Amino acid sequence: ENRRLGDLKMNGKVFLVGAGPGEMSLITKRGMDLLACCQVVVFDRLASEELLDLVPENCRKIDVGKRVGNHPFKQNEINEILVREALNGYFVVRLKGGDPFVFGRGGEEILALRKEKIDYEVVPGISSAIAVPQAAGISITHRGVSQSFHVITGHTAEGEETLPSDMEQIAKLNGTLIFLMGVGNIGNIVKKLVDGGKSLNTPVAAVENGSLPSQRVVRGTLETIEKIIKKENIHSPAVIVVGDVVNLDFSSENRGPLSGVSVGITGTRQMYQKLAREILMMGGRAVDFAYSTVESIKNDEFELFLEHLACNNVKNLGQSTWIAFTSGNAVEEFFKQVKEKQIDHRRFGELLFATIGEGTARKLKAYGYMTDFIPDCHTGEGFAREFVELLKEGDRVYLPRGKKGSSKLKDYLESYRIEVFDMAIYDLSLDQYKMEHSLECINEVQYLTFASGSAVDSLMKMLENPKEELKDKQLVVIGEPTGKALEEWGIKDFLIAKDCDAKWMCEKIIENRENKWKD
Repeated sequence: ENRRLGDLKMNGKVFLVGAGPGEMSLITKRGMDLLACCQVVVFDRLASEELLDLVPENCRKIDVGKRVGNHPFKQNEINEILVREALNGYFVVRLKGGDPFVFGRGGEEILALRKEKIDYEVVPGISSAIAVPQAAGISITHRGVSQSFHVITGHTAEGEETLPSDMEQIAKLNGTLIFLMGVGNIGNIVKKLVDGGKSLNTPVAAVENGSLPSQRVVRGTLETIEKIIKKENIHSPAVIVVGDVVNLDFSSENRGPLSGVSVGITGTRQMYQKLAREILMMGGRAVDFAYSTVESIKNDEFELFLEHLACNNVKNLGQSTWIAFTSGNAVEEFFKQVKEKQIDHRRFGELLFATIGEGTARKLKAYGYMTDFIPDCHTGEGFAREFVELLKEGDRVYLPRGKKGSSKLKDYLESYRIEVFDMAIYDLSLDQYKMEHSLECINEVQYLTFASGSAVDSLMKMLENPKEELKDKQLVVIGEPTGKALEEWGIKDFLIAKDCDAKWMCEKIIENRENKWKD
């Protein structure tokens, strides 16, 4: 509904936000804050679609998807969308690749907003003109080599492969020349520069998908670059860099054991963040397939447990009361619901905790509690075998877990006459939009990770022929149940991390990578 003050209709506001060159984390903090509370987001293809995960659940997403030669929305239509949404009283974010004022046509959108007396704010973004060469190890200025840089559009009108009229003067400039949106017009760019006096030996680089996992870099000269671009099939979005700085390669020399490796991470946002941190530290690239979200569910057994906990009568004399966590999600959801019930943590004094692995133990420690038992074998079956040796008749085990989690631990303990309270306190829901867009990136990755059977099933259901479509990917799983979920889809070739932890999953990928080098 429109925001109103009495009977007076009030306009909304439009924020023109620069999303940066492509990598999600390169947006500004201000941009992220605005995305987190906007009501409408209008975005194009040069803005990372991962940023859409930041918007509120009820935010409307409008894809205006402009690209060279294919404009589902003309600029005047985009202007009309912004005006319409603002006049209806909405908080609108116009998410634009790079910076709104560096060939982003932000000025045209502002003129349309001003005409209707609509308030606006511009949030700068990191321009691909600077960030993309840097991602390729190219410093656009360097003492003694280039003291200036010049940013030029590779085409001057929508749908036309034309260049600025002053290309002859541009060719005579001594600094670094950076062409945006010019890869499809590389032949004309080369001709104009050479006709203007540039030497055929002038170094040139083309960087495709700069800052993204799919980044590719080719180098040549004005004489060879067109053939190289065609041979390597370099496509837009790409940045062309012309000048002697191209010969200076400042890309990282110590790139780590996963340099050049792209890893797709499925599951929850928390799993993505943990594993992505490990992958990035090792020099690899993390690709976001985090399409699952954790949702609380009501469980009568757990509600009763919390009531007893609040009254400090969970533990009866002569018995041990254990809480067994088989995942980090279970730990987080457990303490989330404890907090919601405003239960005093001093009530936990006589409880004992068991965790399936080091990762889950660290999650528990983050809430201020040390685990009392971690099995040497970090599988569900190993956990059950070792745990039951510690227990005695009369002990009670509370098992908070996911709705789709395995019941094998419960069944095994009960077979030894251990009283188990099985408590499904959360479930994983799927973001269909995120899943569909994740599939567009699947060809970018060499490794694909799964932390649960539900993550496996969710992705497989989206693929027409999972076994065939994933045959060139090395799949990595946490836990034997996750592996069995893959086997049910006819996939036998996968790696199993020895611990239910992101660190060990990363180690497994490194080990596999090193073995391939040996072979």
